[in-house]
Amino acid sequence: MAAKLGANVAMISSVGDDNFGEMFLKEFKKENVNIECMHIEAGISTGVAQILVNKEGENCIIIVKGANGRLTTEHVQQKCADVIKKAKVVMFQLEIDLNVTLTSIKFCKENGCFTIFNPAPAVSNLSDDFLKYTTLLCCNETEAEILSGLQVDSPEKRQGAIKGLLQKGPEYVVLTLGSQGAMFAQKGGSIQHVVPDQSVVPDKIVDTT
Repeated sequence: MAAKLGANVAMISSVGDDNFGEMFLKEFKKENVNIECMHIEAGISTGVAQILVNKEGENCIIIVKGANGRLTTEHVQQKCADVIKKAKVVMFQLEIDLNVTLTSIKFCKENGCFTIFNPAPAVSNLSDDFLKYTTLLCCNETEAEILSGLQVDSPEKRQGAIKGLLQKGPEYVVLTLGSQGAMFAQKGGSIQHVVPDQSVVPDKIVDTT
């Protein structure tokens, strides 16, 4: 979407030498996404995700990492170093090796990037070091509970969890709440609750992942 809006975008990931990998690379090129940092892993299938959506519009995602699990720190820091050093914003999630993600987010932060971390799929006992190098954390309720160690089943508890997450390193936290909208907070500022437009018709909800 950022590329469609005119931003210079590069993708760092790994795909297999299969039809899915070929399709993704063609689509990235079509949308003017820089793919010089994409790694093609021979003999391995490209990672896929099956998205299941219930009638309330809530989703459940089943992920098979495939080639994503073969991306290495060496590839990121050597082949992609020039791209990273020119970047203003870099976004991370957890569909590649955790150690690769952690060393990469640290590398980006140390090179002056605004780092966005979406800790999905949720991982238990995730190191707080991920948050230490995060500028903006964007998480759902499950991920917030895992990262903060606190429940988020009420407005008051959500505020407590957000405050706890800010203390771990991020300058900003976005907590997504599905049909209830999202909460946003900046370190040293107040916590805002953004409520979705009530004109949205429930039976017309579709997944936007």
